[in-house]
Amino acid sequence: MKLPPILKNFNLFVNGASFLGEMASATLPKLARLTEDYRGGGMSGAAEIDMGMDKLTMELKPGGLIPKLLGQFGNPKIDGDLLRWVGAYQSDGDGTYTALDIYTRGRFKEFDLGSSEAGSKNEQTIAYTLTYIRIVVNGIEHLEYQISPPIFKVMGNDRDAELRAILGV
Repeated sequence: MKLPPILKNFNLFVNGASFLGEMASATLPKLARLTEDYRGGGMSGAAEIDMGMDKLTMELKPGGLIPKLLGQFGNPKIDGDLLRWVGAYQSDGDGTYTALDIYTRGRFKEFDLGSSEAGSKNEQTIAYTLTYIRIVVNGIEHLEYQISPPIFKVMGNDRDAELRAILGV
């Protein structure tokens, strides 16, 4: 029977340190292109013009207080923190696993320490903004994107190679 792979488990690494068992959930980056409507003379309607990638963000929800992550707040470098999210997806149809690796660079933007109640998990929310992302499925790179110098690769097709050559970077 053919069934899609379902996330069975995941781990998060921040600057190489594993947070196995400490991260309750993560909202992975949404990939979206920025577009603007354009209608010029002789056109019978508007077309969406591609203006590049929309801002990439990620949201983390630790299971409780993680002081090591608080120590990353306020990093002066826009790409100062490396996050690697690793997911193990399994198909219940044939039992095979699919590995999803998402590598990102960016910095922690917000730490919402949540409300506190004695005896509760005290769920927190951490916002992380990205300047770089690479998505790898079973060892095959599907996407690589970087703000500067501009990199935009999809399935090995370097869509920004000509742009970088023109810019001399």
